[in-house]
Amino acid sequence: MSLMRYVEMVRQFEEKAGWSGEPLQKRVQLLQEEVDILKESLSDAAAIQHQLYDVLFLVCSIAASSGSDLDVEWEKGWGKKHSKYL
Repeated sequence: MSLMRYVEMVRQFEEKAGWSGEPLQKRVQLLQEEVDILKESLSDAAAIQHQLYDVLFLVCSIAASSGSDLDVEWEKGWGKKHSKYL
């Protein structure tokens, strides 16, 4: 599944939940909070898994609200950053 499929799922959920008007700054703040919780959860595999979901959800939320295409960025980033190691 493409990353943009997840972005679209989050966008639709946020519209239905009434969250689509949240400012970008608030979404980034929530992402930072979830990353901080992830840092505190490193000794618990289940907690890590859950926090990774929360982080991914918020990344998709930020992408949806900013009009970012994660598939395009993934391809650009993957090609640049990994080609030098292969």
